Amino acid sequence: MIDLDSKKIEQITHSGTFDAFPMFSPDGKKLAFASNRQSDGKPTRATNIFVADWIDDPEQVDFNFKTLAK
Repeated sequence: MIDLDSKKIEQITHSGTFDAFPMFSPDGKKLAFASNRQSDGKPTRATNIFVADWIDDPEQVDFNFKTLAK
């Protein structure tokens, strides 16, 4: 994400794999993006689309989530 005023760049996803093509919903409350992540953490070439709630001011708990096991 880029702040247009300061030009500061902030990484939004931290999966360690391909995450790209982000798009916000028209109301700015959701973020959709493509990713090669999987719940088991194994490498894959399959690309999935994720939709997440966007939190403007996240708290520390929002950064410390774990993927749900199958």
